[in-house]
Amino acid sequence: MKKLRPIHIFLFMCCCMLLLAAICYLMPATSHWFGNEIRTPQLTDVLELDTDSISEATSVSADTVPNTTPEVVYTPKKQPIPTPTAAVQPVFSDTVDYDADTREYLSAFYESLLQADSTTIRIVHYGDSQIEGDRITMQVRRACQQQYGGGGVGLIPLHQTIGMRTVSQTTIMNGEVQQTGEGPQRYLIYGPKSNRLPNGQGANYGPMGHVAYLDNNLVEGSEDITVQIKPAGKDKQPASYFNRVRILQSGDITTTVHSSRSKNGNVYTVADSTSYLRIDFRGKGEVYGISLESDHGIMVDNIPMRGCAGTIFSSLSSKQLKDYFTQTSTRLIIMQFGGNVMPYTDNETEVNQYVRRIRTQVQLMKRLAPNSSILFVGPSDMIERKNGQLRTYPMLPIMEKGLRTMAIEEQIGYFSIFEAMGGAGGMIQWKEQGLAGSDYVHFTRKGADKVGELLAQWLLKQD
Repeated sequence: MKKLRPIHIFLFMCCCMLLLAAICYLMPATSHWFGNEIRTPQLTDVLELDTDSISEATSVSADTVPNTTPEVVYTPKKQPIPTPTAAVQPVFSDTVDYDADTREYLSAFYESLLQADSTTIRIVHYGDSQIEGDRITMQVRRACQQQYGGGGVGLIPLHQTIGMRTVSQTTIMNGEVQQTGEGPQRYLIYGPKSNRLPNGQGANYGPMGHVAYLDNNLVEGSEDITVQIKPAGKDKQPASYFNRVRILQSGDITTTVHSSRSKNGNVYTVADSTSYLRIDFRGKGEVYGISLESDHGIMVDNIPMRGCAGTIFSSLSSKQLKDYFTQTSTRLIIMQFGGNVMPYTDNETEVNQYVRRIRTQVQLMKRLAPNSSILFVGPSDMIERKNGQLRTYPMLPIMEKGLRTMAIEEQIGYFSIFEAMGGAGGMIQWKEQGLAGSDYVHFTRKGADKVGELLAQWLLKQD
């Protein structure tokens, strides 16, 4: 038997590709076999994009935010994107003024800024993977702290599995440095169900939606965890410096914050302008987070929830959330969700169902944090490839209008990333400018910075 060589495998693969190319070239795009319609991919589908079938996206300037929703001009020849009209709108009030400046609903937050020089004001930014690693949030925090004072990065987990651009963490457990996939046992309210707390342990995930467990049965004596914190990168900013450390924990845990000067409950005072810190944990219990903050000014928590649609807050402990918002003087809660449901949303009914579920989460937040303003940040433009063409997900403009309607009816703020990008097709231009990734869904670091800057400018009324 003749021995196969690499050249033989290569030639076989070439023959297979030529055969498939011939099928794509000779077969019609659609044909009928045994009563069923069969679609055959064409060469333009698999080799290159049919650019003639895509009109140029709305011209977008990353330096300005349009005042109104731009016209949807990005329209492929096949399966055009539906424009949100009365026929396809979600079922909401017909009296909503879509051009209203929803910042008027953030009055509680704006009024609190008047006391920023003498007290602390916290912003809690919940979101999906778009804000991981302090993306977007970092620019909001920087703008707020530069204008109103404050320091520290806010709430961080015991063991950081996704590196932040602002602070660097090292977790040492029982004398060994822990890598990303290691560290103490963690449970999450979002993501795969395998991440959830075991049955019977309640819903105590804390305000970050995740909890780390220390277990003295793992080693002889008790589990010993050390967290070392220092600034990330060379770009020093107000978030790099803090003078207070807040520990959120329960159970039989002994905590030592090195170089601390005093303690008041779960809040430790350290020297002004502290940027390097070591914290030791020993015992058995739960740690919900560590907050690095200052004794006045603005704190901004970055709480990313990868894969989350934003409908999990009603599954968290209402008491834990309310206590956190109250004890930390939270005055603004940002909820940035919607993108994760878009690939699985095919019709108006599903859009309506999702918006109604988000509405219940907003109403819950209003009850738990009555002294706080709420800002909902809608999803960015997202592109899918359909029949070899790039297009905005058809339901996205409808989702955008439904979420905006919900926000106005609930009297909360609403910021549209979709609109700020130029509307449908904007992600294509952002990709060409190096602001978006090759998946046409997530932003590059530069793009995330731009979104954060636009959000901060709008929030601080600088547009």
